Amino acid sequence: EKILASQVEELQAADSDQVLYLDTRARALVRFYINLVGKKSYEIPDDELRATYEDLLESRFTFPEKVKFQHVFLRRDRHSPAEARALLASIQDRLRDGAAMEDMVSAYSESGTKARGGIVGPVFRGKMDIEFEEQVFARGNTSEAFVVETANGFHLVRILYHSERRVMDFEEARPQIVSM
Repeated sequence: EKILASQVEELQAADSDQVLYLDTRARALVRFYINLVGKKSYEIPDDELRATYEDLLESRFTFPEKVKFQHVFLRRDRHSPAEARALLASIQDRLRDGAAMEDMVSAYSESGTKARGGIVGPVFRGKMDIEFEEQVFARGNTSEAFVVETANGFHLVRILYHSERRVMDFEEARPQIVSM
């Protein structure tokens, strides 16, 4: 049964099974709600919910594209392009033959991510070097390792997880909006 905020005090005074027991603090909060919002009910109209949804659509109900990947990185200042490409091709062959990516990272990578097994992310679109990012996000959820060349060096990348940009629809967001 719905109880209007304005009925709280009269229900507390009534001698029935529908008594709502509120301590002094709870009664003060109910009065504060009525004064602040000007409503005598805890129900929120649909148009108010939709307006909140629209206001928060980009900041709270839109999930950007993201990727998590593992990579072997060879620095450009330590390897010639031909040497780096040959080494990465050799690593790709070893991976196809069943070698573990973690072992390849440990043996060859020259990145600070080496301590984490070469794992990076999840990283949102717009947070990495643009030439690297475009190639990584373009691959989607491929499990095949691929080479990306950047100004800094050469990467052998394996995508672990990729999710597209997603917008939560109004009905899915409704419970969150109501709880706010």
